[in-house]
Amino acid sequence: TDDCSCLELCHFYSAEAGYDGGNVKVSDDQGATWTLVHPDLGYDDVLDSGTSQARCVWGEEVFTGDSSGFIRDCFDLSGLIGSDVLVGFFFGSDGYGDESLGWYIQWAKIGGDGTPVRIGSWGTIKAMYR
Repeated sequence: TDDCSCLELCHFYSAEAGYDGGNVKVSDDQGATWTLVHPDLGYDDVLDSGTSQARCVWGEEVFTGDSSGFIRDCFDLSGLIGSDVLVGFFFGSDGYGDESLGWYIQWAKIGGDGTPVRIGSWGTIKAMYR
């Protein structure tokens, strides 16, 4: 809706710049196709398309490098008002570096007044991805 067209993301990332990274995509056709959405402040870089192990994001704009702590980003979803939307968090890595590297999402919400679109417990949300 008009009142609920911003995706707000609180996240931290530490990834090998240019080779590992993540981005946010949306689908309005139940996951058949995905479209990259851009944060207000933009992504850090385009991932090296030669990174064969990071296929889900290669050649695309991504969060990469180090965010130096948790940050908030906002994504404008106003072009999808009236649609049922899936939000996907895509991360690719070339397998080099230590295991502490990655993308850590503290929370994501859609809405402008602090109220999530769909109320659910963390346990319910985790159960959807087993």
